[in-house]
Amino acid sequence: MDQEQHILYEKGLQKALYLLGDMPRTERQLRQKLEQSRAGYPPAVVDAIIEEMKGYGYIDDAEYTRNYFRSRGGSRSLRAMTFELQQKGVSREVISLVQEEEDWGAGEAAAIERLAEKRKIDPRTASMEEMQRLYRYLAGKGFSFDTIRRTVEQMR
Repeated sequence: MDQEQHILYEKGLQKALYLLGDMPRTERQLRQKLEQSRAGYPPAVVDAIIEEMKGYGYIDDAEYTRNYFRSRGGSRSLRAMTFELQQKGVSREVISLVQEEEDWGAGEAAAIERLAEKRKIDPRTASMEEMQRLYRYLAGKGFSFDTIRRTVEQMR
């Protein structure tokens, strides 16, 4: 690394620490922030910064995925969370590995019950129109029709 790249590297490390101190990020999110910053860090410098952050454990896409599932599992379907994580740059392999560690999909029924309660819709007493609204709402959250139907039937 020449003198100019070393200076950019040091500034980039400070920028990365600042960005990671603000909120956790995936590798791709940090890479994009560094590449699109006003300093315009060259790819070789960004790669070195990313490796440094991984070495310290500041970037870990698997841990990011675990935390994402924990924090959003009560209000989102597994399918929706998987899509959102892929948009953030987490690979399918990492998502699959984390999903296999714990049965994250088992919480979907509990999430549906919680969301129905939040909408103040009781499937035992709800009208057909209220049930249709509930199904649309839950489908919009990414739950499959089969999961919704099965859970609502159990609630009745």
